[in-house]
Amino acid sequence: MLARTLLLHFVVFALAIGQIQAPLAYSGMPLHISFECIRERLEDLGLVCLEDEPCVVYTELTAVHAEGSRILLAGNFHTQAATAESLLLMSEDGGATWTEPYARVRMGSLEHIAFATADQGWISGQIVQSLARDPFFLVTKDGGKTWRRRPIYSEPTIATIEGFRFESAQNGEAVLATEGHSQRWTTRNGGDTWQLSEASERKMAAPTPPAGDGSWRIRSDSKLKAHVLEHRQGQRFTTAASFLIEAARCGPAQEPR
Repeated sequence: MLARTLLLHFVVFALAIGQIQAPLAYSGMPLHISFECIRERLEDLGLVCLEDEPCVVYTELTAVHAEGSRILLAGNFHTQAATAESLLLMSEDGGATWTEPYARVRMGSLEHIAFATADQGWISGQIVQSLARDPFFLVTKDGGKTWRRRPIYSEPTIATIEGFRFESAQNGEAVLATEGHSQRWTTRNGGDTWQLSEASERKMAAPTPPAGDGSWRIRSDSKLKAHVLEHRQGQRFTTAASFLIEAARCGPAQEPR
């Protein structure tokens, strides 16, 4: 009883400070993933949101990974002019309920998901301002329940991850593009730390994670105005969940917290 009480207090506290979001239950209608229109944060993005010209915020889902009943979706929130926050969604029951296992990264975008084992996985990401910068990996060792953010560079750097691949749970490589150079970075400890192994003014071939089985896909449905997650069953794809593309319309009234 004490453990359950402490867990409840933690969830309430975390929701209050915005570290996690309340779970979402899919019942057939597209889910709305909440986005807070905090004026201070919107101004940091260079956005001016007016009553008659609100800043429309959209969800973007760029990657899906599934194993058994566990599903991960990665992407971001963005306006037409700026990237606002990263987004990571997880379901452990085939799409019936969804949580956010990692706090949103301001101005962050998550790009690709790969797993070497059922437990060990990575998501590539970057900060998107006027240019992509400060690339990083989210690393999990428990199947996606918890994640740690691991940067590539020790200092702010304009760069983007072109591709990555892990041959095992420990050994991996990533090719990055940065200010006219192509760089190859390697890790021998599962992505916790990275070392520059090669640099060239010529574009390097980017490694890619192993292709999935093709049984899961994300598509945009203009009629539903939603991203639809589908699972192949036999010769047909069936809907596992869907998410509204429009997350918020931000006007001028929201105050900083």
